[in-house]
This record gives sequence, C-alpha cells and structure tokens, in this order.
Amino acid sequence: FTSDTEESGQSYTSEGTDESAVLVSNGANVTLKDFTVNRTSEDSKGGDSSSFYGVGASILVTDGTVDLKGGTITSDADGAFAYDKGTVNISDTAITTTGNTAGGIHAAGGGTVNAENLTVHTSGESSAAIRSDRGGGTMRVKGGSYTSSGTGSPAVYCTADIEVEDAKLTAENSEAVCI
Repeated sequence: FTSDTEESGQSYTSEGTDESAVLVSNGANVTLKDFTVNRTSEDSKGGDSSSFYGVGASILVTDGTVDLKGGTITSDADGAFAYDKGTVNISDTAITTTGNTAGGIHAAGGGTVNAENLTVHTSGESSAAIRSDRGGGTMRVKGGSYTSSGTGSPAVYCTADIEVEDAKLTAENSEAVCI
C-alpha cells in the first residue's frame, strides 16, 4: 500500500522469498479490519535482515501507519513489524509465528508499535512474542497474552522503549524478559 486505504474482510497471502504479505510505505494510512494474513516461504532467509529491517515480515510498515483490527496472522516470519517511520496500531488480533527470528510484534530502526488485546504465540528460536531490535523504537502493549516457546525466545526482548501493561507473558524455553 502506497496510498491511503481501508479494507475489511480481506485475505493477504505471500509465498515469495522474503516477501511481505502487506507492505505499507510512502506515508500511507491503511486500515485493515477482520483480516487474514498467511505468509510462508521455505526459501526465506530470516536472520539479521529480518530482525533489523523487517525483510519478509508478514506485515511491514516502513513509512506510514497501519491500523489492524480483529484479524489473524499466521506466518513463518515476523508477524507485524514497524521500521523507521512506520507505525503499527494493532488490536484484537491473533498472531502465530513458527520460523526462527520470527517475533510476534516487532519494532526496529525507530518504528512504533501500539498493541492491545492480542493473542500471540511464537515457536521458533530467537522469536520473542514482543520483540525489538537494532535502532530500537517505541512499543506500547496493553492486555492480551504473549507466549514464546522457542529456545532463546523470551516473552519480551527489549532494545527499545517498551511498556507492557496488564498482559500475560509466558516464556517456555527462555528468560521471561531480556533487556
């Protein structure tokens, strides 16, 4: 999306190598309601380009804002990622990620994530449910349940300004919070 858009009840799919199912750029303001995102690719690289810049994230906002309400994200990469001038506002959404370096919600490079009442489960290595990385950013999380089950995957991995309120945090194979 490179221009202002509002959609409801749509499905977004990506199977391309390091390709996002939803990409918001060019200062666009996008609203997606009652949405479904499926993002899978056996050829995706993950690693630093994914962690630091959001390459291949299911939903990636680099310049603009996305408002996500009442959706489902299923992915082998990051769920929702805000980078640089990007803002992700997400509520009442379920996120499941299975790949390595595949966080549930993620900010890096100065991006902003505002999350409310999410159900997040990650199962890959280095895949925190609430995750930030190089360049930090701002994350505000209110309510919901955040579970990480992979090795080296805390419920919260913090290199940003992160605030979590009234949320259930579970890390099954890692420390609960890593700052």
